[in-house]
Amino acid sequence: MLRGHLQRARSVTEVVMLPAFHFARRKYCKSFAPRSEQLRLAMKRFVQLHMLTSYPPANLNRDDSGRPKTAIIGGRQRGCISSQSLKRAWRTSELFEERLAGHIGVRTKLMGEKIEKKLRDQGVETKKAREQAGKIAAKFGKLKKDSAQNGGTSRYASNCAPNSPRRHCQSPTSAVHAAVSLCKHRGVGGMYFSKLTLRKSVGASKLIQVFSDVYREHQLLWKLFADDAEASRDFLYRRINAPGRLNYYLLSARKASDARNIWRIESKVYDPCLSKGQVLSFMLRVNPVITTKVADGIHRCCDVVMHKKIQLGYQGLPRGERPPLQEVVQASCQEWLSKRARDNGFQLDAFSADGYQQHVSYARKHQRVAFSSVELSGRLTVVDPQRLRAALLHGLGKSRAFGCGLLLVKRVR
Repeated sequence: MLRGHLQRARSVTEVVMLPAFHFARRKYCKSFAPRSEQLRLAMKRFVQLHMLTSYPPANLNRDDSGRPKTAIIGGRQRGCISSQSLKRAWRTSELFEERLAGHIGVRTKLMGEKIEKKLRDQGVETKKAREQAGKIAAKFGKLKKDSAQNGGTSRYASNCAPNSPRRHCQSPTSAVHAAVSLCKHRGVGGMYFSKLTLRKSVGASKLIQVFSDVYREHQLLWKLFADDAEASRDFLYRRINAPGRLNYYLLSARKASDARNIWRIESKVYDPCLSKGQVLSFMLRVNPVITTKVADGIHRCCDVVMHKKIQLGYQGLPRGERPPLQEVVQASCQEWLSKRARDNGFQLDAFSADGYQQHVSYARKHQRVAFSSVELSGRLTVVDPQRLRAALLHGLGKSRAFGCGLLLVKRVR
């Protein structure tokens, strides 16, 4: 019957429309057969109907090279309109939108880009925001290969990602908000602030060598995040020396977990809320360095205190004419922080520098680790809440892996 219909249709038209309509012929299934077997038997045979429709000369449906799509029907090559093309025409029609208002999904290729921008606006580092946005976008569709200039992580889907209203995602905007909320719940946008206290049951003599070496101290704290061996360092810390006990403040993207039972850990979600003009007191242990140009155009990092001493010719001055070291530390560190204040969203109101110290340690394969640290404190005024929030979450200066860079603030009453 179908063959005869197609033979008669040869002289009618050269264009065929191919939406497939399937009519299943159910076969008798024994009651004791498994459900999966019943379904297989029910769908074993079906009839597919192709309808021929006349159209004026036109390129109704193009392939990826721009040529008209074709199919062999009734022994002849005919024009083809795919169901995908028809569905798009229906989906974008005014009648469709009017009758199904409030029940239409939205398609987008920019889900990853929107999520990355939202995360960056909330203070997440660019590299981490792009990485998380790429992971989320990959759940909606296959990603395009990205160039190295974007960090090698694509945020764009090669196919449109549908957002179904049945999942309460009636637009890409609501889907982005849901994804960012999930990131914050998992510690991407928000962070964990923890106080670590060494348990009294732990013998101090066993750990004295660890705490006196900055690299071993760093390794010990790294073990609190052993859940992901491939993760990069995503925490900052500051050592607090109190009479009779040893404490640490720890800011991390993941929640700290002590399998060795060395620490008593008190954690809470850290999501600072700042406003322009707000006055805060601050504490910051920092490694203040600047980049200087030496011979042959080579640049190198230099400790600001040592750089200031070189500028003053400190070692060449008679002892009676040398300025006190504390004045050199105060002046050089205040200049260093003042230059970075605007870029980090604050204005420096009061400042004090103390505790200048140089550290030397050895990492694996006898690699030398050397840096200096200074204790800074004072008062600041919030100029740009978003930039200051980023500084609070990700730190300031160098040597953040060795107890520097964690900016601690509190409201001034």
